[in-house]
Amino acid sequence: MRQINPDFAFTYLKFPILEEYYLNFAAESSSPAILVFLNLSNTKAIIIPCIGCVFPILIKISHSSSQSYLAAVWKALNTQNLNGGVMLTLSRFKNPSAICGFSLSRFHEHDSSVDCTLHLLSKRYNFTYVADIGVANSNINGVIGLMDLKIVLIEKSISEIESELLLIYVVEFAKINFAIVTQFPHAENSIWGFFTPFEGDIWASILASCMGISVIMQFQGKGLSNNFSGLRSVQDFIMVQSFLLGQAIADDIIKNVKSKQVFRPLLAIWFFVCYILMENLYQGSIYSDLTVIYPPHVPKTFEELVASNMTIITTSQVIRSFDTSKVPVTNSLLKTSIIPELLNKNFTPKFNKFVNQMNSKMEYINGELEDTSMVQNISSSLKIRSNKTLKWISTKGSFAIMDTLEDLELYVESLRILGKRLVFQGNEDSSFHFCLVAFGRRNFISPKIQAFLRTLAESCILGRFNYLENARNKMRSIKGLGTKIYSRFVAKLNSNYKEVKTFHEIGNENDDERAVGALWYVLALCSVVIAVAIVIFVSEFVLNRIYNS
Repeated sequence: MRQINPDFAFTYLKFPILEEYYLNFAAESSSPAILVFLNLSNTKAIIIPCIGCVFPILIKISHSSSQSYLAAVWKALNTQNLNGGVMLTLSRFKNPSAICGFSLSRFHEHDSSVDCTLHLLSKRYNFTYVADIGVANSNINGVIGLMDLKIVLIEKSISEIESELLLIYVVEFAKINFAIVTQFPHAENSIWGFFTPFEGDIWASILASCMGISVIMQFQGKGLSNNFSGLRSVQDFIMVQSFLLGQAIADDIIKNVKSKQVFRPLLAIWFFVCYILMENLYQGSIYSDLTVIYPPHVPKTFEELVASNMTIITTSQVIRSFDTSKVPVTNSLLKTSIIPELLNKNFTPKFNKFVNQMNSKMEYINGELEDTSMVQNISSSLKIRSNKTLKWISTKGSFAIMDTLEDLELYVESLRILGKRLVFQGNEDSSFHFCLVAFGRRNFISPKIQAFLRTLAESCILGRFNYLENARNKMRSIKGLGTKIYSRFVAKLNSNYKEVKTFHEIGNENDDERAVGALWYVLALCSVVIAVAIVIFVSEFVLNRIYNS
């Protein structure tokens, strides 16, 4: 029956029929065939059993009945009401009495799309679910099948589906993306802001140009002897620098060169290099550094992320149970399922190297939705602890969070509403996918379940459940951050208000005060120069009066 998959299974045996003849049909047959019993002693006697009934129900049928009539009786007995039969599942029920409404107010806080789907199926066909994790199947009576939803499709799952001839109900794609968490940038608030526009090589070239012009003026100056004077060269060097950093064409310098052969190329070099460079770029760069906040450069693709030195944090989980007699273990989805699966495929050496590098930078942290301490520690730039290596991970600088898109949105939304860290979410086009499958035991009820799930997907009911689950998870996560933050978030959702902000306005409130911090250093320096000039002026005036008297 597993190989040929017939529509009917006519079984000849001696009547009366015992329960054990048909109670294991749903659990062991792996065939959706209609089971019909024929009496060896009296071939005119035909019986169709009720597989899921609590008490044995056997329907006697006339031997002249057609196959369509047998199918109608079988459908009425077994595929419309399963009478509370047991359906095994690996899913963990968060809310067995799920409300599962189609609006946010009627979608319970602990409802999930998996629970709601199972809940609708159980109501439609009247069966009950029993978690198959950590329970031996031999201890469960009345099993009518097995089904699981949203199982990560890995090699082990494929082998199980092939070996047990399970039926795949639904295949969907899930996305994995990353977000960069970094500090808010601020304007330069020190005297070093005057040196940031150019790199060291450019400053060295400017210094060499000033020194070269000063040396030329020692031998090409009008009215000066062609000999070198150290004191005069220092004076010319200071004058050249002052004109250059003063952002004006130094006519006094150029016109003091007596040779036209030296004057003309020097004027061209001064105009196209020094004037354009200093008058436009340098002045604009200083103004920008003092007033404009530039966003930091962060990785935008997975290749750039792996090439950077950022730590990658992952929290998405998967339940792994290799033996049903043992308690299931929660592990990292990426590090224990997806990445090992990719490496086992052995695609290309370059790709394997890329995956190994990504895995080496990845730290798994068990981030439950109800536990907001991780988000609060990241927001305050405190350390968090890895589950695998038990080492403390610093979040003070820039790092990445790589998770499924649903989990990632929770961290991004929570960190943004706390407002202490700058978060860049990766483009969805750069995300990669993995497969989630829903499958079940192939038996008399599996075609009905498959058709019902297809109807839920086509009517967008499954999509609505996923949307409500993500919204509830987001609200529950932000609720753990405090009543004040939660109230502000709910008010924002209810108002649907969107405010256009510039990049500068999303920074800290003190950025405006710190943006012109370097000017205080300049004012202090100018004050010192003025004070020294006043002291020299007063000293010369006093000495002159004393000398004249």
